[in-house]
Amino acid sequence: MKIVFSEHALIRIRERKISKLEVYATIQNPQNKDETYRERILVRRNFGPKMLEAVIRIEGGCIIVVSAYYLDRRIYESKI
Repeated sequence: MKIVFSEHALIRIRERKISKLEVYATIQNPQNKDETYRERILVRRNFGPKMLEAVIRIEGGCIIVVSAYYLDRRIYESKI
């Protein structure tokens, strides 16, 4: 499935210094996946000490990246 970045996502990953390759890897092979509101999906993957979360939605046969950010691992692990 084709992966398309929204303008918002492109701005945020640039500001947060997140690699597009890491976002692709997270979407294609997530370690964790949760459905959320407004038909969005949260996908997560570890990259060393960091956990990347990408917010995506499926639309017209494409995966749209809404946003991406690193989670504070201490907060994330306390919720598991």
